[in-house]
Amino acid sequence: MAQERTLIGGEEWCALPQLGIDWVKARVDSGARTSSLHAWHIRRFTRGGRDWVSFRVHPLQRDRRTVIDCEAPLADHRGVKSSSGATESRYVIRTRLSLAGESFDIELTLTGRDAMGYRMLLGREAMQDRFLVDPARAQLLPAPSDEDIEAAYAGRRMAVPHLNIVLLALGSGGFAGLVRERAAVRGHRCHVVDPTESRMLYREGHEFLQGEFPQDAGIEAGAHLDAVVSLLPRARAETATVLLGYFAHLGALSPNTARAIHGVLDRSTAWQRLSRSGIPLPVTRWLPGKAADRGDPDDFARCSLTIVRPTMADVAVCLTGEAAKLPRGASANVPASGGAVLVQGLPGGGELLRCYVAGPRAATRALEINPAGVLAVGRRRAGALDREARRAVRRAVRALGLNHAVVDVYRDDHGIVILDVDPFTFPAPGSQAATRYADALIAHVERMVGHR
Repeated sequence: MAQERTLIGGEEWCALPQLGIDWVKARVDSGARTSSLHAWHIRRFTRGGRDWVSFRVHPLQRDRRTVIDCEAPLADHRGVKSSSGATESRYVIRTRLSLAGESFDIELTLTGRDAMGYRMLLGREAMQDRFLVDPARAQLLPAPSDEDIEAAYAGRRMAVPHLNIVLLALGSGGFAGLVRERAAVRGHRCHVVDPTESRMLYREGHEFLQGEFPQDAGIEAGAHLDAVVSLLPRARAETATVLLGYFAHLGALSPNTARAIHGVLDRSTAWQRLSRSGIPLPVTRWLPGKAADRGDPDDFARCSLTIVRPTMADVAVCLTGEAAKLPRGASANVPASGGAVLVQGLPGGGELLRCYVAGPRAATRALEINPAGVLAVGRRRAGALDREARRAVRRAVRALGLNHAVVDVYRDDHGIVILDVDPFTFPAPGSQAATRYADALIAHVERMVGHR
C-alpha cells in the first residue's frame, strides 16, 4: 500500500477548482490535523435555507493584488488550535482539492492569517492513505510556469497601483496628517478613522464599524484594505486593539498588531521581555511613589527617573546629575497611592537620544530636560548612531513584537542602553525626523504587503 502512494514534498502546488482557485502553493504539514486556507473578509449568510460563507483569498505568495471572491456551503463552525497553542473559532467548508493528478473532497478551515507566507496549509486528514511526505524536499510534483499563473489570474488582478491604508488617529491633523501627505506622494490613499467618532456593533455573529466617515473612507462592506496603522496614544490603546482586530478581519495587515500593542501596555512586563531578550538596559528597579518621595540621596545619584502615573498615560522624566533627592517638581508628579518610579542607573556624562523606528529605518533626535523636568525632543540634531547601536535599537523594537515605535536611548563612550520603547508616541510635524519617520512607516507598509 505504501508503495502505491504518491511522494510529495514539504510544499506543493495544488488547485481548489470549486472555489475558482486554479493554482495555490500549499505548505504540507503532517503535524496539523485539518487543512486551512488563509482567507479574509469572511462573511456568513443564508441561501435557500442553508448557511453559506463568502470570503476572499490572495492565492499567490507576496501578491495582494490578485484577489479571488469565493462562496461555499458552511460545513461547521468549530474551535481550532493554532501553531501558537491558542484556540481560534473558524468556519469550516468542504471543497474539492486537485493534487498529483487526483481530485477529492477535503475539509478546509478559513482563517484570516493573510500575512502568512503560504496561503494554504495541507493537513494530515487530507493526505491520509493518499500521499507520503518528504519534508526535506519541495515541489516534487510539476509546478506551474509563469505563463500558467498569468493565464489563470490575469483577469483577477486589481488594476489600481496604490495602497488603501487605514490610520487610527484622533483627528486627521498632527502626525496622521503628515503620514497622509507622505503616502499621497507615493501614490497611496490613507483613510483616518477616529475612535471618538465611531463605535463597534456586534450583531448575529458579525462586527460592524459605525460612524461618520468621509465619502472616501474606503471601509464600506467589500472594500479592499491593504494595511491599518495605529497612531493612537497610550490612553486609547485598548480601543486600538479592538479596531486593529476588526480591520485585520477585513484583510488589512498591521505593522503593530493588536497582540503586540496589548503586550506592551504593562511597562513592567515589557521591561522584563527586553531584559530576557538580551537588550542593553541600565540597572533598573521600581520604587513605590511614597518611598521615592523620601528618596535617600545615595539611591538617586546620577539616575534617570521616570515617573509613571497609574493610568500609564502620562510620563514625566527628570535627571539628577549628582547625589541629591528627587527634584521637587518630579516628586509632585508621583501619585499618593498606586504610583511608581522607574529608577534607571546611568553613569553620567553621556547624551539622551530619541529614535523613531519603522522597520529597518530609524530617524534620531536629541533629547533635553525642559524647565518642568520633562524629557522632550530638543532642537539640536543628534549624531548618527553607529551600526551596533542601530542594531540594538531595532532588536529592542522587535523583542516586543513591534515594527514601529519610539525608542529612547542613553549614549556614551561605552555604547548605548535602551531607556524605553514606546509605540504610542509620535513626533509633531515640522521636523526632518518626523518626515523621515512618516516616509519610513509608509515604506515598511509597502514591504509588508508586498507592494511593487
